[in-house]
Amino acid sequence: MSNNYKSYNNNSKTQPPQHNNNYNKSSEPFKKDIINNIRYYDEKGGVDVNLFSIKAEEIVNEIAKLGKTCTGKDKDNKITQLRRFYNDILTIKNKIEYSKDPELEFQKELPYIKMIAAKANYACQRDNITMFLNEFIKHNVLNLITTNQDYNIFCTLFESIIAYSTGKLKK
Repeated sequence: MSNNYKSYNNNSKTQPPQHNNNYNKSSEPFKKDIINNIRYYDEKGGVDVNLFSIKAEEIVNEIAKLGKTCTGKDKDNKITQLRRFYNDILTIKNKIEYSKDPELEFQKELPYIKMIAAKANYACQRDNITMFLNEFIKHNVLNLITTNQDYNIFCTLFESIIAYSTGKLKK
């Protein structure tokens, strides 16, 4: 059985194409500290007063920049991609909110909430979103959401990001 893959280094041996799974090693680094400094709660346990305003605008300013995708291509994030994720997030939120037992429903939906990180990674690998947006979604979904209240805060943060994105992101 012959191997039909073309070589990418012009030698006579053929090899399958390699995917760049090291998307954190971009030649153009993004500001990971913006992502790592996201906190839903303040020291007193209340929702961070600046999360939906100052922090959301800071995130949008980074999302709006030309960035690298997971495959290393330069890319602008589009509002349609952002809205696609927001629609997925809201669909789950509404399912939880309108159930008879929201806490039980949250536990049932938690795997699907975590799956949003996989969808973000897929979009990044397909050059539809930048690494920053991918890492932002992954950080929130995988690290910060453990309760229904956390998820509601994330939904509101994403709503704020959509609002601040108007006019800053291309369609």
